[in-house]
Amino acid sequence: MAEEAPKEAVEYPRRLFSEEFLFLVERIDRVEDRLNRRIDTVEEKLTARINEVESKLTARIDAVERELSARINEVESKLTARIDAVERELSARINEVESKLTARIDAVEGKLAARIDAVEGKLGGRMDTLEERLNSLRFWAIGAVISILVGFIGTIVTLAVK
Repeated sequence: MAEEAPKEAVEYPRRLFSEEFLFLVERIDRVEDRLNRRIDTVEEKLTARINEVESKLTARIDAVERELSARINEVESKLTARIDAVERELSARINEVESKLTARIDAVEGKLAARIDAVEGKLGGRMDTLEERLNSLRFWAIGAVISILVGFIGTIVTLAVK
């Protein structure tokens, strides 16, 4: 996520806005900054967790791959020594083992893909929720500004009429 530059305080001429309005604008800015920091923190934590899970799963897959590679090499050397006598029997057995290993690898791959999709879905849901809350806050702020402006205009019109 791109880093945002800190917002600088804007000085408005005192005759244009009331202190209450400036206070509300500053408060909205602080709330927005707090929400942005919280979103960044959640994103960092989730990224770290995903990276941790990914590294654990990669290490586990590498270990399984090394074990299977060693086992395949052992089976290959035995088959080479006894190939003339039992070629048909071992071919059938190798095909069975291969299908079992393929099924297990496919099952593990499916589980990992489902877990990664679930994590991505949860992350997306949380980001959507945070975005909805931020939008609600923005609409509230816009409504407050409009209400204040309408009040000021009404007061000015009332004073001008008298």
